[in-house]
Amino acid sequence: ALPSPIPTPAAATTSAKLADLTVRVVNASGITGEAQKVKEALIKVGFNNIEIGTAATAVKTLTMFSSRVSQEDRRRVLAVAGGTSQENTQAQFDVLITLGKVTP
Repeated sequence: ALPSPIPTPAAATTSAKLADLTVRVVNASGITGEAQKVKEALIKVGFNNIEIGTAATAVKTLTMFSSRVSQEDRRRVLAVAGGTSQENTQAQFDVLITLGKVTP
């Protein structure tokens, strides 16, 4: 008799999909280390293909998503990054997060 196949947990499927998405976190907040903090938080929820960088100061945090990113994955990103989001039809990355200034 052949052995029964071992079912794959649902979380593994989700993680594999997240691992395929490319993410860029740009720190435009003026606060050193903010992009690294967001990168570490995204890794904890399953993303692992993440680049970070800096840019000129932005007023608000904006996350742009390619059409490859599911609604569930968008919610995961926004839970970490905050701010507003929009579609990016010509994205080099599946997710592009620009961290803006934090206002009290």
